[in-house]
Amino acid sequence: MMRHTMLAVVLVVIIGPVMYVETAPLPHILTHKNIVMTLHGLLDHVDVGRLEIDNGQSAKEAYQDFANNIHRGILPKHCDTEQKLVIADEISTIYDAMDLDDDNRLMLDEACAFLIAAVASQSETTLTKAEWAFKKLQAKNKVSLLTFDAIAAWSHPARLSMTGMESLFVSSDVDNNQHLDQTEFVHYYAPEFGFPVLKEFAARYLETHDADNDGHLDIAEFLNATLLLPEEGDNQYSAQAFDYRSENKERQREFEQDLDINKNGVLEQAELVALADPRHFLHAVNQAYVLFIRCDANGDHELEPEELGNCCATLARVSSLNLEQELHANLDNIYVKLGHRLKRLVNNHLHDEL
Repeated sequence: MMRHTMLAVVLVVIIGPVMYVETAPLPHILTHKNIVMTLHGLLDHVDVGRLEIDNGQSAKEAYQDFANNIHRGILPKHCDTEQKLVIADEISTIYDAMDLDDDNRLMLDEACAFLIAAVASQSETTLTKAEWAFKKLQAKNKVSLLTFDAIAAWSHPARLSMTGMESLFVSSDVDNNQHLDQTEFVHYYAPEFGFPVLKEFAARYLETHDADNDGHLDIAEFLNATLLLPEEGDNQYSAQAFDYRSENKERQREFEQDLDINKNGVLEQAELVALADPRHFLHAVNQAYVLFIRCDANGDHELEPEELGNCCATLARVSSLNLEQELHANLDNIYVKLGHRLKRLVNNHLHDEL
């Protein structure tokens, strides 16, 4: 279901016997009026707030029809196989679902709407599966809270080793009572949704890039962490100088308009937590953008069926279409993966790879 309310990442701070809860809300999609992207040297605009109002419901229904009528392995993972007809059929199915007005002209706003709906729907499915697994384990063990022994025989979706399961259990047990309640079990089931992992990632990111150790990133520290071109160079008229100024300007706009949620001029730990969360709608927007960068062969700002059909490798890496598989992959390097996700997000106006 496409939500018009804010999802929230919850941060828990334990002081003595009292547990305080601080919320770090994901930004409400309706507050974002315009996202500017550069496609093939020309600007394209996606008004995601208006997109949600006009296309949110149709995109949700399109994704639900798509998810209900396809095999879960719909994304072509091996594009260079001999099964070219099967792959072509899979890509055609994806194209038809994303083309919301059925005119064989896939536009950027349609792709954004569809991927945002896909992430919202899969997020709810993942949380529902976590809650169902928790209740099943409760009933099996006849307990209200789960110990590690009660969980150990259960197969985690990420197929973790016993050591990996133990480590994840400890990080999910936020009140340190050696038991998981339902909320903590969600962290265990889908750690990239859970605040223990996201909070730790944000702390590590700050430790690396917070030069003055004041607990947040100001614009200078943010630019230092994210600029691909570190300097203008000696010649202010060179291509490097132009690219540097362009990137610097875009990065500042992005900081102020998209990433600084509470508009206080700095990125705080809670905001970094929200940005690393795969449910943040900007990740879906970013993937739609990269899809067009890679697949719009004639540069007309729309995708025809043939263009997407020739773009198997990029389409196969659009994780918004297979979120649960993405959540349960590479958990051994989860903080590296979160860092890559944040890097892709802040570099979304460049021709950055998925």
